[in-house]
Amino acid sequence: MTKQISDTLLYEGSVYFLNDDLLEKYFIEFPDKMPDFEVISSDLWKGYSAEYKIKEGQLFINKLKVLAREAYRMRSVLKEVFPNDTKMEWFSGLIRIDDFKGEFALEPEEAIFEYLEIYKGNYVQKRIFDFSQLQDFKKAQFEHLIASDEMPSMYELWHKIHAADKYYKEMDLKAINQDIADNILYYSEKVYV
Repeated sequence: MTKQISDTLLYEGSVYFLNDDLLEKYFIEFPDKMPDFEVISSDLWKGYSAEYKIKEGQLFINKLKVLAREAYRMRSVLKEVFPNDTKMEWFSGLIRIDDFKGEFALEPEEAIFEYLEIYKGNYVQKRIFDFSQLQDFKKAQFEHLIASDEMPSMYELWHKIHAADKYYKEMDLKAINQDIADNILYYSEKVYV
């Protein structure tokens, strides 16, 4: 598998390479906003790359580019997709920034895990966990989510994300809940604990 081009985040004077696509849920919700790709590359399957920044306690999309036909250069589509405002008011969740994640968002037991908590485009706080604390956090986060009134919209999002994959269409509610629990930090938009 070809290593994918990572999106980046500018935060407190440092550049962080992200494994997660912060725009994925936005484009699932607003598919007409998805930029047109002129070329698809094996190292950029999603078709675009993004740079984000946290400035004055707010999360912005700073750059959004697609691969252009002309000499395979990147072309900005930021103004086409977000013509009026680049603050990511629609984004809530956790952004992992630690150096232990590797290419596949691993969770090694000896790691220290760092997440930025964002709510409606506003920086809330930086959270730091050791392995055991992270596992406890994920378990508690799922327990709060499953008991919340947000579960129906979470199931709707889950189905939108997996709409094209036959394997996921055949899953029952117990399996769906397990998939959400296994990927709770991706699905979490509100932090409960």
